[in-house]
Amino acid sequence: MKSRTTPEKLTNYLTYYDYFNWLKQLQLNVFEWVNMPPSVNIRYLETTLMTHGFALFFYDDTLGYLALQGAAAGELNVYGEPVEYNIVSHAYNRSLSSKDCVIVKNNIEWQPSWRILSAFAARLAHVERITDINMNAQKTPILILTDDKQKLTMQNMYAQYEGNTPVVFADKNIVQPDSVKVLSTMAPYLVDKLDEHKKNLWDEALTLMGINNVNTNKKERLVVDEVNANDNNVHRNLLVLLAARQKSAEEINKKYGLNVSVKVRDEIIGGDKHGNVHNGTGKNDPERSDPKA
Repeated sequence: MKSRTTPEKLTNYLTYYDYFNWLKQLQLNVFEWVNMPPSVNIRYLETTLMTHGFALFFYDDTLGYLALQGAAAGELNVYGEPVEYNIVSHAYNRSLSSKDCVIVKNNIEWQPSWRILSAFAARLAHVERITDINMNAQKTPILILTDDKQKLTMQNMYAQYEGNTPVVFADKNIVQPDSVKVLSTMAPYLVDKLDEHKKNLWDEALTLMGINNVNTNKKERLVVDEVNANDNNVHRNLLVLLAARQKSAEEINKKYGLNVSVKVRDEIIGGDKHGNVHNGTGKNDPERSDPKA
């Protein structure tokens, strides 16, 4: 039996989709590729890294340099890495040897980011919908008991009440007061706690994405060690993504004689004005790869 799409289910999905799209847009704008050939679409490249974990950078005699989605094909080398790939892209089909391209990696494990973004989007959406329900319960904290004969009438009357109708009229010959009972659910006000939980989830998601998120509302209560600890977590997660891209840029430059580099797009998300990443002490992170190719 096919499940019926209700307004509630649609709202649940749209809330999830909005959060996922929001997180995705943030992730796609973390890094800036410098001196990348104009034939390479950076949005497509970063989207591919986020959704598939890696992309193939290669040269096409007609289209120039490209960075496209690929799929492993054939055998693996001694390190368990594919030696053959098939391009998986719109209106473009080609097989490549690993010697004919550079693997641009999202992280050292070639893993996509979308799964963790989807998980946080689902959790954020869940809290958001609970908040909506709890807020609505403050407006209408009632449970209506009636019989089947008056159920539709009561639903229509409640719809008027829910729609902020100042006066609701009913036919005294239809509505039987003795068969209608209203109970108060006494729903507790939880919106403030839910908002705080949602803020914590949002901060956790940003931390995993390498985006600075010190809670400014509690800044006066944070000590230096707490701020540095938050910064360190943000920067370590950022380095997971940045180092893999920098290594890929180095390999591109070595293979094709280019001068491609990648850096953090904005100092707000953990870098300085040059795109360099620092740890919580403010010193250059010794584990950071050289951003210059």
